[in-house]
Amino acid sequence: MNIYLKKIDKNNYKECINSEQKRYISSNLLFLVQTAYEDDFYSLGIYNNDMMVGFILYDYDLSINGWSMSRLLIINIKIRGLEKKL
Repeated sequence: MNIYLKKIDKNNYKECINSEQKRYISSNLLFLVQTAYEDDFYSLGIYNNDMMVGFILYDYDLSINGWSMSRLLIINIKIRGLEKKL
């Protein structure tokens, strides 16, 4: 197992718009638009080896003068075959 974070960009954005999650939660599409067009919003993919297993949206919040995590999504680990490894 090799867990790491990777910036969401034009090469991997489709991985975090996952059809497996649509039945359970809202799409990450809106959050990707925020990172593209709003200042101080950033997104990262959570990877295990070369497979995206999660998504983080974070921002700099002027009202608290600090960083804030707006969204943390872990894709169902059973679907990804990781449940026994974790």
